[in-house]
Amino acid sequence: MVRIPEHLPLALQGNEKRHQREDAPLVFKKAGLIEHLGLIRYLEKQGIPLAVAQQHLKQVYILHKKTRKHLFVLGFDNEEGGYELRNPFFKGCLRPKALSFIRGSVPGTATVHVFKSCWDFLSARTRNIAPFKSDSLVLNAYECLGQVYPYLQHYGYRTLYSWMDHDAAGRQATAYLSHSIHSIEGLHHKTMSPVFAPHRDVHTWHLARLGNAEA
Repeated sequence: MVRIPEHLPLALQGNEKRHQREDAPLVFKKAGLIEHLGLIRYLEKQGIPLAVAQQHLKQVYILHKKTRKHLFVLGFDNEEGGYELRNPFFKGCLRPKALSFIRGSVPGTATVHVFKSCWDFLSARTRNIAPFKSDSLVLNAYECLGQVYPYLQHYGYRTLYSWMDHDAAGRQATAYLSHSIHSIEGLHHKTMSPVFAPHRDVHTWHLARLGNAEA
């Protein structure tokens, strides 16, 4: 049996402390359907149809304690009760930081897709290159790679498709996934980076296909 690495490569750990320091002042108020016109227009700029976004994102109302400002943001929830938060002027997260697991439409699917970010996941769903019948794991940050393994055990997956970035960190993440699944019998790993080459990630490739400038 191949031993699972205890620690991620240093290049995949670097942002955790920065996120903790920046995001600590955020206070959750409420979440619901996406209705704010500014957020709907932001989704349009990102190339994500509202119908797709409503299935996976929420409109989240937060308070920034340092500035005393209340903000409407898009929230992508994770498996530990936290949220990735985005609007045209703000990027952050409500702790705890964790990956997101999205069940496919077909119970017992043999395939699972692993994405770095919610925008990559939503772009793939918009283009239907990661079918809705498959399960998906969204890292939300590379430092969450270590959380992937438990979601792959005992699920009966036969193929893991990874959609990591075209850069050094993305290559390290791809290698980490390949190494970590060696002990799971019958599970094969296929990297999907050739699909969106030469673009950096799935989202920028999606925007280029739409003719949009990178957001």
